[in-house]
Amino acid sequence: MKRKTCVLILATALMAPILLEASGSYNARPPRPPTVSESRKASDKDKYELGKKIYSGKARLSTQPSANAAQQETRLRALQNRLPESEKRSTDLPTLAGKLTPDQLDALEYYVDKRYPLK
Repeated sequence: MKRKTCVLILATALMAPILLEASGSYNARPPRPPTVSESRKASDKDKYELGKKIYSGKARLSTQPSANAAQQETRLRALQNRLPESEKRSTDLPTLAGKLTPDQLDALEYYVDKRYPLK
């Protein structure tokens, strides 16, 4: 009898915190961050991968007749200056001026922004 009472008291003591709610507006689960749509995730990934191919030299590039080489060179020099010193020595982005479409240039900028963020 004494043992049953002890077990009952112990079980009640262990279950009480689960069953009781405290006063106040405490939420046991933190709010969820806003979700990014699947299509946006896919387009960001595609953009990143294209930028990576261009940066690594694996993308096939040809001279673009509609590309403004001077404007592209300015943007590519700015990107080159953002790279870490070790990457600046091995990569020469301004040589790509006139060879990139606007989408390819945006993808390259996106890749550099994600791969080498400003500190």
